Amino acid sequence: MRVSLDPDAAEYIRRKGGHLILFRAQLTGCCGIGSAPAPMWEIGPPRRPLENYRVEQIQGVTVYVDRALDESGPDLCIVLDKVFGWQSLSILQEGGLNP
Repeated sequence: MRVSLDPDAAEYIRRKGGHLILFRAQLTGCCGIGSAPAPMWEIGPPRRPLENYRVEQIQGVTVYVDRALDESGPDLCIVLDKVFGWQSLSILQEGGLNP
């Protein structure tokens, strides 16, 4: 699995300390019916031991990719969404679809 950062997303993460964790989460449907694995993100250094992650430097950002996600996922691109002054990161999977 390859990870890329949009330049705006990389700048946003650097302003927040320069560390990004990507991990596999389980999303649930309405009322707990159904679930699906999906990539998620968190800004900051990991709290788990580093051997649980593949670590790489991308555009001045230290990216920690959880090995569980690394084994199962398509290529990911991290982008910065901007809506009415609110900024947040999103993950685009290969092909441009959100998880």
